[in-house]
Amino acid sequence: MGFNYVWKPGPDGDLEKVFSGQVVCDVPKHKERIDFLKVMALTAVGEEVRYSGADQATALLDFASKHIKDVKLTRLEDGYAFQSLDELQADADGFSVLVQIGSKLSQGIRLGKN
Repeated sequence: MGFNYVWKPGPDGDLEKVFSGQVVCDVPKHKERIDFLKVMALTAVGEEVRYSGADQATALLDFASKHIKDVKLTRLEDGYAFQSLDELQADADGFSVLVQIGSKLSQGIRLGKN
């Protein structure tokens, strides 16, 4: 059984001034979250490669994107309606949305609270 998290623009990062609406996401299970957090925490040890900030950003975007089920956001400035993940991934303003969603999902969701 899957659970949903509904992300809405909030004061974190001032996205409530940019968007209205919501994005519905699948809630990742604990193991998936922990595996993702391990990727984000990699550091240089011996011959191992350290992830750069760009690699971590890519991992965060991928993590968020794989959990997004439905997009219904409107950009307040011009009324553009985002209806898909592809639109979020292509638009400059969508980057911040994906980062916030990935961050929230990686922290864990309290069912019935978030």
